[in-house]
Amino acid sequence: MMNVSRLLLVGILVTAFALATIFPAYAAKKCPCGICESCLAIEFSDQETWFHEEVFILYFLPAWMLMTEQFSAMAMYQMLIIGNFFDATQQIKAQRLRQELAALAHKDYQPSAGMCTFGTNVRTLAVAERNGEFNVFAMARRSQDRQLGKKNVSAAEGWGSDLSGRFEQMTTRYCNATDHGGAYKEICAEGQSAPAETLNKDINFADTVGKALTLDVDFTTPDLENDKDEQDVWALANNLYATKVPFRFPEFALSDPAKQIGYLDMRSVIAKRSVAEQSYNTIVGMKAEGGEDAEKTGAYMSAILKQLGVPEDDIPFMLGGIGTADTDTSARPSYYAQMEVLGQKIYQNPSFYMNLYDTPINVIRKDVAMQAIDLMTDRSLYKSELRTEALLSVLLETEIMTYQEAVQNRMAGVTNKGK
Repeated sequence: MMNVSRLLLVGILVTAFALATIFPAYAAKKCPCGICESCLAIEFSDQETWFHEEVFILYFLPAWMLMTEQFSAMAMYQMLIIGNFFDATQQIKAQRLRQELAALAHKDYQPSAGMCTFGTNVRTLAVAERNGEFNVFAMARRSQDRQLGKKNVSAAEGWGSDLSGRFEQMTTRYCNATDHGGAYKEICAEGQSAPAETLNKDINFADTVGKALTLDVDFTTPDLENDKDEQDVWALANNLYATKVPFRFPEFALSDPAKQIGYLDMRSVIAKRSVAEQSYNTIVGMKAEGGEDAEKTGAYMSAILKQLGVPEDDIPFMLGGIGTADTDTSARPSYYAQMEVLGQKIYQNPSFYMNLYDTPINVIRKDVAMQAIDLMTDRSLYKSELRTEALLSVLLETEIMTYQEAVQNRMAGVTNKGK
């Protein structure tokens, strides 16, 4: 900017010098008379030529060109500086935003022991639930086959063979010689009571199913071992539902229309009985042991109970059940046992509430996990209510059946009189 100012000042001074000094001397030399009009016109033309060729071209034009070039260079340089400022501003903003997001990520994605507790203990929950559903299906199918007399079942030949097989099982596996004042001693095998682990389990719902959180039951395999709870669960079901299996209709009898109606009535009774038995099957299915991967989950759930102060020897009982002495059903906890820990036991530990002093995002994650467990619990309650409604519907239909038949008989009587 200083060079431009100097050039402009030089131009002004040159112009003033030309007008004040050079031009009067030049005019006096060319026009002696000084006042002749023609001479003045000639001198004016010469002045224009001189001013254009000697003053403007030699002085003004180079100065202005240099000034314009300097202005342009300075303007571009200033824009470069402003652009650098803009670039620096955006760079700093981007760096600041990146640092803020990095800090936010470090804050939001910090490991949380409480969140890991939920994530670790729900890994096999869906598998355990699906395994329980299959066991429910297997038990319902087995009960139906038993009542309908399907081949290769104990009741295939009728209620006589069914009662005989169940009685023999009772005398060897469930008999208590001290029952009825010792009268059962003559019935029990070798006059001795059955092992304590299976004593009266065919009639005791509390010991067989009620107290246990996990039953050693797995109907996905064809093996039926004596040390499992499968025989006990089936024996109890036989005494609760269809204690006496229906009569086996011979094939020739089904050609009679009256026998056909009786056979359909029998199937109607079996259908109604299956509604009541579904609740029992569902409870057993929920308490059936989980899949093979549930062993890892069982170890973590044992750690939760250990933190609650439960003695290590009692943990198998809490996660498992009564079971037999050589069976550790806590190794593969059932859906029922896993929900017991996730829905109740985990909140009984004071450290759970201490761990809520966590990052806001982790607290939100825990809240979502708790809501998910609550939804699963509500779903189980909803299914239980549906089964209750089905039972009430069957009971109501059974109660009004007598009145329905009476109305049908009266209507049939009126019709016959009309004829």
